Amino acid sequence: MIRSWLFGLITFKKEMTTVASNGSLVPVTLLHVPDIDVVRYKTIDKDWYEAVVLWYQKKIIQHKKWTSKVVYKKMVEFAYDDDFKSNNPVGSLNRDYVFSRIREKSLHIVGFVKGRGYAWVVKKFWAQWGPETHGSKFHRHIWSMGCRKPRRVIKWHIHAWHMGTNRVSIKGKRCLDVFFHNSNSYLVVHWSIPWSYNDYVYCSLMA
Repeated sequence: MIRSWLFGLITFKKEMTTVASNGSLVPVTLLHVPDIDVVRYKTIDKDWYEAVVLWYQKKIIQHKKWTSKVVYKKMVEFAYDDDFKSNNPVGSLNRDYVFSRIREKSLHIVGFVKGRGYAWVVKKFWAQWGPETHGSKFHRHIWSMGCRKPRRVIKWHIHAWHMGTNRVSIKGKRCLDVFFHNSNSYLVVHWSIPWSYNDYVYCSLMA
């Protein structure tokens, strides 16, 4: 949890489009807001810090005939103020209240980059290709890994490893409007958001 946030929402990134604003077309990104509820409020006395826990898509797993377990598909914590707590009791979320505070405000948006699997150095670090002909076996291979001294791989030498799934945050994205379509609610965020279609995106009101 980032404590500079006031409160936030779990959203899904949708397509980009344009809207008319002040006589011109403005590029925007649509963020779908699913059904979200408040699980509980963490307190300093019990949890050593204050936060509101939001969940999306609850599922009850039946282990055996006499035991069951509640699992949440996605949970996230945000900081909150007294006004938010008084208007959003445990077990529900006042969407009209949240949308009224988010509309026309700057947002702090957090998402995760698309996973690209095990990437080689040419793809991950844009390393230079080797010779293409005359029997060369190092077209996309990494160059020398070390030297005689200190007889080990030098620290921070480029290697092939997992690429993607990094956490990226963007500040200052403005929510232009909130609209409803077929019982679905969407946030209209100014300009583009660099994540894949239908990715989880966490939007919070900047303190």
